[in-house]
Amino acid sequence: MHTRMIDDTSSAMSRNQTTLSVIVPTRNEAGNVARLVAGLEAALAGVAAEIIFVDDSDDETPAVIQALDSTMAITLIARPPERRANGLGGAVIEGFRAAQSPWLCVMDADLQHPPAMVAAMLQKAEDDAADLVIGSRLISGGDMHGLSKRRNIVSHVLAWTTKLAFPMRLRQISDPLTGLFLIRNGAVNWETLQPDGFKILLEIVVRSPKMRIVELPFSFGERHDGRSKASAYEVVRLLRHYAKLRYSADSYLIRFLLIGLVGLLNHTALLFLFTQLFGWHPLLAFVVASETTILGNWFPVEWWAFDDRRLVNDPRWRFVRYWGLNNALMLVSTALLWLLTAPLSNDLLPASLSAICAMTIFRWLVSDLRIWTRLPQQPLTRNRLAHSNHAERLRPSHDAPKSDRL
Repeated sequence: MHTRMIDDTSSAMSRNQTTLSVIVPTRNEAGNVARLVAGLEAALAGVAAEIIFVDDSDDETPAVIQALDSTMAITLIARPPERRANGLGGAVIEGFRAAQSPWLCVMDADLQHPPAMVAAMLQKAEDDAADLVIGSRLISGGDMHGLSKRRNIVSHVLAWTTKLAFPMRLRQISDPLTGLFLIRNGAVNWETLQPDGFKILLEIVVRSPKMRIVELPFSFGERHDGRSKASAYEVVRLLRHYAKLRYSADSYLIRFLLIGLVGLLNHTALLFLFTQLFGWHPLLAFVVASETTILGNWFPVEWWAFDDRRLVNDPRWRFVRYWGLNNALMLVSTALLWLLTAPLSNDLLPASLSAICAMTIFRWLVSDLRIWTRLPQQPLTRNRLAHSNHAERLRPSHDAPKSDRL
């Protein structure tokens, strides 16, 4: 079976149905791809599988891949230089977009990831009903014997640093920077990912927190041919990616709280105006100030805090829920205000601030989980590709959906 070459994922055509797509990003791996394919043929005998090479090479790697004659279906996506800025992670995403299989495996072409692990991870995923199976070098049974002592230390330090940066999200993962993993097609919406450099698994796990994850140990082998692509630049790129992910994971909450703070200042000013200058009853002043603030906050919450979720459902539906939620909380806050004015010696402003702060966390949780819901996560196969590309053009560029904590 000869290699089929496509220019990009939008030009991909339908193929025979497969159970597994093995995504292999390559850069100058001409001496490794034939041996890798032979290893995968042996490891996946009896499995309906395909190999998708996504190539960023400057050498003869594409020609070697095209010349392969394999029992497995092979697709080559050769990326021109202008599509390579997002590195290996971007290459993996292009491979995901081209794949139609229910299971997707990512591995390197340098034979440091054993081909036999692919079948083992597929079996583990099916046995444990997992969404993501991670090949780990750092749990019992795994090792890094293929790395030099210096790179072994660097890898351990980077793994530890990564877990420290995202303690909640990575608490069940020992090796967040591994390049060997298998994922269920549909567990992640590929269009929400923003890869930058080598470590695509970190991007996937941080931005998609609801997956069932298991790990499988493996021995990280020696490179068969060619040179490692790891460098000081890639480490700097990884640290930059940490910062971007760390901010993006909290950006919804940060914007929501900033809007809430401005609303609180407006609410306080209106209370002062209504009670001190107009002489209104404190409870009437509180209700009118709250209603004005609720309506005023709608626009920045809709168009800034959750701007990339506005295509998920009808804005009228969101407004009704938003207005209903905030008015229900206003009633609760009013009751709290009434209870707090006595112990605070009828000082309205401290009581009002206490009541509003007590409701803020509940308002955030309902807004995040029930009103501005996340983009649905569906498999991105070729028959949906044109629609997804169109949706991507329509959807404002923004950080991907996040969960409440890392």
